Amino acid sequence: MAKVNSAFVRIPENKTWKSTDVSGPAQTTDDQQYHYNRILKYLFATNSLIDDIETVKEDPKDFAEGVSKGMEDSIAKLGCLPATSLAAVSDYINHILLKSKKAPAKQGTSVQNAYAKSPDVTSYLQTNLQECLNDIFYLNIFCDDKPLGKSEQIIITDKRVLIIPEKRKGWSVASPISIPVSGVSSVLVGDDVHTEYQGISSTTIVYWTLTFVCTNYAEYTRYLYLGTKESEMNQNRPILMERLNQLGKIFKLEEGSSYESSDGYTTSFGVGFWV
Repeated sequence: MAKVNSAFVRIPENKTWKSTDVSGPAQTTDDQQYHYNRILKYLFATNSLIDDIETVKEDPKDFAEGVSKGMEDSIAKLGCLPATSLAAVSDYINHILLKSKKAPAKQGTSVQNAYAKSPDVTSYLQTNLQECLNDIFYLNIFCDDKPLGKSEQIIITDKRVLIIPEKRKGWSVASPISIPVSGVSSVLVGDDVHTEYQGISSTTIVYWTLTFVCTNYAEYTRYLYLGTKESEMNQNRPILMERLNQLGKIFKLEEGSSYESSDGYTTSFGVGFWV
C-alpha cells in the first residue's frame, strides 16, 4: 500500500492557497496539501460561518472540531485525512474569519469597507460603477455564468444586485451587471445536471441555479457548483445552503427548473428544488 503524503504547509506560511481553483470537481488524492488548500479556499470563497461568528468566538477550537467532524465522512472518500480538514477549518477560523473586517450578514458596512482586503474588487467597481461603493453590503455569492463557464461573483447591496467577473484585469474584462433590488420580483432556485463528453468518457457535474426574475421581464441565471459525486455534494451542500438561507432573507425564493444539459446544450428539463 502506498504511503499517504500527510505533510502540508499551513497559513500564514502557506502563501499559495488563495490560487486554488474550487470551481471544478474535487480530486481524489492522498496529497494533503491539496485538500488543505481546497477546504481553506472554499470556506474563504463562501464567507462560511460568518453568520455564526459570535458563537464561534465563544469556543473556536470546539466549533472547528464540530465543522471538521461534519465533513469527515465525505472528504475521507476523497483521500483527505481528519487532521487535514481540522487544520484547514481551524486556520480559516483563527486566521481569516475572526480577523476579517467583513460582515456580510450585518447591515451598515459599505461595499468599500467590506472589500477593503480585496483591492482588485474595489478598483474594478471604482472604474465601472463607482456609486455602488457607498451601498450597504449584504451578501456575496461565487458562481459561473454557465456550466463550465466563466467565474463570477454576485454582490447584493441595499440598492442593487451586482454581477461582476472574477477576471478583472487585462484584456476583454466584462462590464458589471447591475439590477435594482426593487426590480427583482423573486429568485428561482433550481438545478442543472450537466454532462461533459470527452471522447468515450464523460463527466457529470451538478449545479444549483439562481435565476433573478425582474419586474421588467428580464431574467439572469447563474450556476453554483455543487459537485460531481455524492461525497463532494454532501460536503458542498451545507455551505451553499448557508448562502441561500441568507439570500432568502433579502428576496422571495421560489422553486425553479431542473435541467439536464450536455456540452452546453439543454437536453431536457423538469421541475425541481434542491438536488
